[in-house]
Formats: sequence, structure tokens, C-alpha cells
Amino acid sequence: KGYVLVINADDCPDIVVFNENGTYKSYLKGNKHLFKENEEKTYYFGVYAKDKDCSSYEVEFFSCVEDFSLKEESITTEYDDEYQIEYTIDEGSKAVNVTYESDNEKITVSDTGKIKASSSDSGYQKANITVNIDGIEKVLKVEVLKKVQSISVTNYVITQKNKTVQLEAKVLPEDATNKTVLWESLDKEICTISETGEIKGISEGTVTLK
Repeated sequence: KGYVLVINADDCPDIVVFNENGTYKSYLKGNKHLFKENEEKTYYFGVYAKDKDCSSYEVEFFSCVEDFSLKEESITTEYDDEYQIEYTIDEGSKAVNVTYESDNEKITVSDTGKIKASSSDSGYQKANITVNIDGIEKVLKVEVLKKVQSISVTNYVITQKNKTVQLEAKVLPEDATNKTVLWESLDKEICTISETGEIKGISEGTVTLK
């Protein structure tokens, strides 16, 4: 019940399947075939190798994949990084037909399940990757971020007590996903700095900002 038949042979044979009572059931063209049965039955297989010398062939039985689980149901990755989709099936089962499909052309997935994303104007991409194993489907949610490569800012500032100076940071690339800059004064008794990069002088001295 619920088994898969795979026939492997070089060029031949084609396989004829008979019912238990010897009546003809089906003809399996080619050297690989998959079928599932809903109940236990007995079948007989005959080899058809017209005008060919076919002395050996292989018949393999194993359980059908009834369900599978993805290693992760959602991932966050970065541009130009590759992610390999991994899944788990029941012990004793074997996946025969595995396909992957992305709903975003900028986030591609290979025949072997490797995900890779190209750049976008917004620096952010998302996709649903459908994994199909022998007719059973699961969806992997993918978010792709573009990381910051550099930050430049004025590295020497002169201000006066109770005076303010506005700092500006340049974040590259310009389409990085998260360009938020966090400011901090290492000595707040000399100066403070706001969330927007505004420095206020408190007392005389030199302080490092980061």
C-alpha cells in the first residue's frame, strides 16, 4: 500500500504489468515509471524487449512521500548570497519528483533548490518559493535585504557650549535596505548628540562620537 515502483535499465526493457489473475493491466513505456496504489494488490511484471538482448534490469520498491517538512518556513538573506533549500521526508520514503518555483523573477531558485536574488531599486525583495515533492506542496517565504557597505561622516567637529552642530552621515549603497543611523556620544558631559545627529556642546573638551 502506498508504494512506488521504479524500473531502471539501459535502453530496455519496457515493462508489461499484469493483474494477479494474469490479465493485462498496463504497459510502462521507458525505463522509469512511478505509480501509487490506494490498497494492497499483487502485480506481475513482464519484460518486453523486442529485438534487443536485455539480460538484466532492476525493480526498486520504496514508500511514497506522504508529507515533508522544510528546514525553515521563512528566511532572510542578502543579495548575491545563496541559500540552499533543505527538507525532511519520512524514513524509508524517497522523493522522486522535486520542483521549485518562485513568484518573483528577481529571486530565482535552481532545479536543485538554490535561491539567489538580484538587486532591486528599493533594495528589498520578497518571494514565495513553492516546493513540490511528488505532488505535495510547501511554501518557503523569502525576504532579501541589501546590506550597508559603508558609512561616511564628518570626523572632526568644533562647536561651542550650548551651541549645536548638525552632522550628516552618507550611507552607501543608496538603495540599502536599512539606512538608519544611530548616534552616540562617548562623553555626554562634553557634548550630547540627538537621534538625528544634532550635536550640542556642554563643556570644553574633546569627545568621540560614534
